[in-house]
Amino acid sequence: MNLLITVPGRFFMRTELEGIFNDSTLLADLDSALPEGSVRELNPAGRRRIVILVTKEAHCLGDLLMKANYGGLDVEIAAVIGNHDTLRSLVERFDISV
Repeated sequence: MNLLITVPGRFFMRTELEGIFNDSTLLADLDSALPEGSVRELNPAGRRRIVILVTKEAHCLGDLLMKANYGGLDVEIAAVIGNHDTLRSLVERFDISV
């Protein structure tokens, strides 16, 4: 399921930037280029804490757990929440709250 939030007359965009740049200069450039009333934020890149929602299928969860455990996915999995207990033993092997 995809969640789509619409607000009439608004455009939402998330962009990731890499490289060396000055935050205040970038914000000033954005302010001069964007229409008045635009909202923009800079959030520093870093390791995010996430929660994974699951049901009974293990393959997607297993892939995420392995990638997070071996550095292929730069996140901290804070918890796994499911509507069944089917995947509890898999999650517990990675010392993650269920």
